[in-house]
Amino acid sequence: MSIKIFTYYYTNNYGAQLQSLCLKGFLEENLKLKVDYAKYLPKKLLFKEIYSPMITKNLFKSYQFMKNRILC
Repeated sequence: MSIKIFTYYYTNNYGAQLQSLCLKGFLEENLKLKVDYAKYLPKKLLFKEIYSPMITKNLFKSYQFMKNRILC
C-alpha cells in the first residue's frame, strides 16, 4: 500500500520538515508502507513567506531584504 504525506516545503520551519521525515520513517518501519511526499504550496502562505517581509515603510530595509534574498 502506498500513501502520500502532504507537507508545506517552502518555509523556514525546519521542525515541520523533521516531523514529516520522522512520520515517514515510522510508517515505513512499523507498518511496511511505501510513503511519498506530495508538495503542498498554498498561495496565501507563499505570499506571507516571500513578499510580506518586503512590505515596509523603510526603503533601506526593503532594499536589504531584496539584496539578501532575491539577488543572491
